[in-house]
Amino acid sequence: MSDTPIIGTIHVTDLQLSAIIGTYPHERLAPQPLFLSLELKIDAAGACRSDELDGTLDYEALCSQMRRHAAASRWLLIERLAADLMQVIMSNPRLLACRLRLTKPGAIPQAAAIAFELAEERPQEE
Repeated sequence: MSDTPIIGTIHVTDLQLSAIIGTYPHERLAPQPLFLSLELKIDAAGACRSDELDGTLDYEALCSQMRRHAAASRWLLIERLAADLMQVIMSNPRLLACRLRLTKPGAIPQAAAIAFELAEERPQEE
């Protein structure tokens, strides 16, 4: 069978996280809800050809890892937490690229939510 890559994207939409996050004293008292959305670019050839989990990114394991990591964090800014989550995500060798959106509902009364988006791409091998 061909070794030609099949590039695909796994989408995770609004994964609920919980974290101590924020710069104000009242934000540091208890975990707050956050929502994480991901676009995970992978070479899906293994999964497309074999129908086996070990041929793709285990998104359930990744989501569990994201929830644990956020719960253990104590960052002040969603930008810093997003960068921290991105570093963990991109440590997975299956990832070619990731676009991450971290949303903090109720951050200000005049808006439903505040969100920060970050993207990273693994350098192409030559």
